[in-house]
Amino acid sequence: MDAIPKEYFKYALWAGLGLGAIAEHRRIEVAYNTLGRDLRHGYTMIRILREYRKLQRENKTVPQYFYETVQKYGDKVNQNLLRSFHAYGANFFSP
Repeated sequence: MDAIPKEYFKYALWAGLGLGAIAEHRRIEVAYNTLGRDLRHGYTMIRILREYRKLQRENKTVPQYFYETVQKYGDKVNQNLLRSFHAYGANFFSP
């Protein structure tokens, strides 16, 4: 019997990958569509962890950090919170 030429293995690999992509196209599509969200979440988690490590280095607690933030930005209103209240018809902040 003759040995199978090595180039056939290359074609078999590409065919297998193609069939796998066809069979799993829904998962690939979901992964592609959620990639942006996942990257944003990862970036946010990295920012939170860096801030937390900074607090640990400075030997501060979360309430101390909160108090400093309130002192720094005390009169700043969370616009996202206001939008969500108005979206549901609540008018807590109107005069």
